[in-house]
Amino acid sequence: MWDIPTLEIGTSKIICMIAAPDRSRNLPISAILPYEGIKEGSFIDRSRAENAIVSVIEDAEVASSRQIGEIIVGVPGCFLKLEKLEVSTEVMGEKVSRGDIDALRRQAMSTNYADAKHIETRFAYFTDDDGEIYAEEPIGQKTYTLSACVVNAYASREFTDVVENALAKLKIDIACYVGEGLAQALHYIPAEERDKSAILLDIGQTETTVSAVYADAVLAEATIDMGSFDITGDLAIAIDADIQTAQNLRRNYIFGIDADHGDLIFGKDETGRMRGYDVVKVRSTIEKRMRIILGEITKALASMNDVLFPRAAVYLSGADSQTRGITQFIASVMEKEVISVYKSGNMLSAEYNTSLALLDNEAHSLYDLKKDHSQKKSLNEKFLGLFR
Repeated sequence: MWDIPTLEIGTSKIICMIAAPDRSRNLPISAILPYEGIKEGSFIDRSRAENAIVSVIEDAEVASSRQIGEIIVGVPGCFLKLEKLEVSTEVMGEKVSRGDIDALRRQAMSTNYADAKHIETRFAYFTDDDGEIYAEEPIGQKTYTLSACVVNAYASREFTDVVENALAKLKIDIACYVGEGLAQALHYIPAEERDKSAILLDIGQTETTVSAVYADAVLAEATIDMGSFDITGDLAIAIDADIQTAQNLRRNYIFGIDADHGDLIFGKDETGRMRGYDVVKVRSTIEKRMRIILGEITKALASMNDVLFPRAAVYLSGADSQTRGITQFIASVMEKEVISVYKSGNMLSAEYNTSLALLDNEAHSLYDLKKDHSQKKSLNEKFLGLFR
């Protein structure tokens, strides 16, 4: 983990997380602020967003007794744009050198967008004349042509303007921007699974982000304007309850529950009283909306078939990743293996999944084009049997 604090701006909360002084024994120190100011990939009120960022950082500084000088900022999928490029250079049968890698890097220079800021250029993989695929720079390998898949990442100017205005008030520098999907993929998905391609599914409150992961890069990403709040809203209408009650029922719901009409499921209403509701109506409402969301996810994945293997596993993140039975339900609908990144017994709840990943250093150290990665790592053998 890094000593640099992190800032996560989600669709339901903002979190500032700081590594504890003794990281081997203590949990990170964090401040969390409920925030519902993002809708359809845009801030509802930029001034309110800036004030919320300032507030949560100040709370984290008080909790940690630390003055923050610089911070790592996570970029949510709705504010992120990915650009995948194929580049190549002639090596003429010689050994690949640092100069050849630099030549590929120059070809991968980012595009200047008026509405987006370039935040990272990342090599996904390299290939040689024989079709050998390398996850790291194949320096010293002989080939006539060296090719590479490169991903440029951009954060929307709307997002960076809000963040930078807020941090300027606190005189805090930005260490770097990091795509939240990339941070979670490198933190939670084992390297051997990423080398076979994997899917990261982050179900937020109002938006769901789908990321296609390969090796140490996110090659494609899509955002769906639906999330857990849509389930809550449907449920509130169906059972004639307030939003707080519906949210409590959704959070405590067990997917795959076996029940008959007349059976009751209990949840606290806005006054704190326990009330019973017909479990069949609750189940049908929650699972109907969940199937709609999964249908949109399936459509998004269809556009990513060129970067995903058919047997790619799904890794589930977001606050609902700790809901009992949800992985089995999604697996049955999508007909894929589904694994929750949240593990029972964790000291922090699943709503901290992204912040914990941002605090990890992998997203900042692997495949940075300024780094020297000379170790050969061939992926070809790992592909055997993937299409069987």
